[in-house]
Amino acid sequence: MKNIIVILLISSSLSACNKTISCTDPQISIGFISLPIDNIDTIVLRKFVANSNYQTLIDSIGIYRDINSSIRVFPGGDTAIITLFNTDNGIAQGFDWQIFNPATNNTYTISEIEKEDTEIKCGALSTNCFCSDEITRISVNNQNAIPNAYQFNVLFLR
Repeated sequence: MKNIIVILLISSSLSACNKTISCTDPQISIGFISLPIDNIDTIVLRKFVANSNYQTLIDSIGIYRDINSSIRVFPGGDTAIITLFNTDNGIAQGFDWQIFNPATNNTYTISEIEKEDTEIKCGALSTNCFCSDEITRISVNNQNAIPNAYQFNVLFLR
């Protein structure tokens, strides 16, 4: 009986010990609506200083469907979704962005990215505890994209 009480006390103590973790920045994928996947060979992603009217370029990356293993292009009906698996190069808060598709000669501007910083509690012994912050605002071509064009961490572009 004494052993059962000790086990119950230890397990209740461990369950009460939670660690708090900060959630990570969400990974924003790009979805091109009504664009066949065959028309997406190259996408150029340009990163600018925020609020610089797209004048102060920080970096640009060419996203090549067949070459760069850090991206994946998923066909989804008439929508192609591009996900950058190297999150250092992905669209994130704190910058303004341009997405250029040479096949269609379209340039999209992305700005005003805001997110809600959140934390969650995980069990003291938990090794698989993960969360990501929620995007609360993102503008495409100076228009708020939430909720119509931004769903499930995919920014849908027409």
